[in-house]
Amino acid sequence: MAQSQYDRYAPQRSRPDLATDVGQQTLGQVSDAATTARDIARQHPLATLAVAGGLAFAIGALWKLQRPSKTTHVDTLMERLSGLQRQLPKQWRA
Repeated sequence: MAQSQYDRYAPQRSRPDLATDVGQQTLGQVSDAATTARDIARQHPLATLAVAGGLAFAIGALWKLQRPSKTTHVDTLMERLSGLQRQLPKQWRA
């Protein structure tokens, strides 16, 4: 809190300088997160695979929900078979 009081009296910095500093800080944090993720993946390979599989399943499920369902090959075959029953001679029908 004391630091924010002194920030009011600090010279104003230009927006590009401020953006550069924020970008560098963000890059440093992302680099630290990537290093941590890599270390965890090396220490726990099976857990990493489980998490990756779970994420893949979740993404696939969400993708399937967004896509309209299409007629599958099995549905097409069942429709053709039901129509074929009407074409059979009466003695062959069940």
